[in-house]
Amino acid sequence: LTHSLLQNLNMYTEEARKLMGVSLGRLKRWGCSRSFGLGTKLPFDEQFIIDSLSDSSIYMAYYTVAHLLQGDIDGNSVGILGISADQLDKSAWDFVFQGRKYSESCKISEEKLVAMRKEFDFWYPFDVRVTGMELIYNHLAFCMYNHTAIWPDEPHRWPRSFRTNGHIYIEGKKMSKSTGNFITAASAIENFGADATRYTLACSGESLKEANFRKIDADVVVEKLYTEKKWVDQVMDSMDSFSDSEPDSIFDVAFEMQINQCIKDAEKHYEETNFYGVVLSVFSDMQSCRNEYRDNCKAMGVSQKSKLLKRFIQVEAILMSPIIPHFCEHLWEKLGMKGSVRFATWPVGDVDTIVLDKMNYIQQLCSNIRKKLKSKKASHVTISISKGHPTWKKEAIEFARKNWQDGVDGNEKDKLSEFILQQTSSPSEKNAKKFASILMRDFQERGKEVFDIGGLSFDEAEIIKENVKFLQNKIPITSIEVNFTE
Repeated sequence: LTHSLLQNLNMYTEEARKLMGVSLGRLKRWGCSRSFGLGTKLPFDEQFIIDSLSDSSIYMAYYTVAHLLQGDIDGNSVGILGISADQLDKSAWDFVFQGRKYSESCKISEEKLVAMRKEFDFWYPFDVRVTGMELIYNHLAFCMYNHTAIWPDEPHRWPRSFRTNGHIYIEGKKMSKSTGNFITAASAIENFGADATRYTLACSGESLKEANFRKIDADVVVEKLYTEKKWVDQVMDSMDSFSDSEPDSIFDVAFEMQINQCIKDAEKHYEETNFYGVVLSVFSDMQSCRNEYRDNCKAMGVSQKSKLLKRFIQVEAILMSPIIPHFCEHLWEKLGMKGSVRFATWPVGDVDTIVLDKMNYIQQLCSNIRKKLKSKKASHVTISISKGHPTWKKEAIEFARKNWQDGVDGNEKDKLSEFILQQTSSPSEKNAKKFASILMRDFQERGKEVFDIGGLSFDEAEIIKENVKFLQNKIPITSIEVNFTE
């Protein structure tokens, strides 16, 4: 049963899952009792004590009813149900946790136990248990064994996920009071502020690796937050200088799609408790898209849309609020929003990958032309578009058509990359992987129709003609001609 629990348990990383599998195998020889130390006496032989780990790892279930039983955090007074500890016998817990029939010998009324049972039914099981990786080998393994033992026929009561983490290092070394290599929360807040400290910790390490907190990183974060705050303040104070018309150009729509994509990426990272990934998606990728949008509008000689800039700030505030709440409260207030950003609805938005493909195509085309020209001065550029795909692409598409079915995963993408590299006229490994990734993404979104258009979701000549002015200003050149080749 416990191994079946592990199969469905979210451990967040494959490394943690493997370690848990090893741990479960080792514990089959664990002695569940001892003759001295901490623990509960064995009911049928009180000379032995139940090992404390074997006895204590379902206390999460108690959390669901603690507020009804305890009048304070220490349990020094009875709770709102007026139940004392001596009244809580086995029959009471059997009723609450296992739904067994009410015992007439129970010292607690059935009405009160029903109230406790409702709380337990509502809150259990727990969604996530966060703790250190060293507990994989004992506490967490016992937690799994005890849950499957007490609720063998109720897998919906079993834990849903364990999130384990490594230790925190300071400047690449273990924290130690004796060597003075440590930072208190108070001193970190005093030196860097609460938000910069939280941001730095989010970027310090993921998975089971040691998180490395460096002062130089915290100083850089302080500068990042200051720079972003300054930009937001300037934009909001001069919002009237931006266009208030609806987004209409490809650059407007692409920027909106990029924001929506960052929302989806951040949501995925939060679900995986990958806070570094959140920071990269929002404070790196999304800001890069914003800067690119600004530069594109400048090249076109048009104003940025105020609606999109406000949308950007709003999304940034909501997505980053769990990590840097004080900073995001400032952004929220600057937007003129009511209440706290903590209660804001999570943003949503559709992502049109065809729009993003067009945008990426134009940006890449611009970059390629500039690389070709290098330092040469030119007033005219001719762009030749092939009427068909090169042989390796045709063969790659046909390979995917024959082998890909619904539910394909990353392994199929890797197989396609390997197939491409085996072709006589194969591209570089980087381009092979890029084409395989794009084809996989399009297949997952649009199905087999992607093979009929060869993986290309738009007309190249049309998108170039629509953006001639942008290319002329960005490169820069005077004129562009488009022709077709075999």
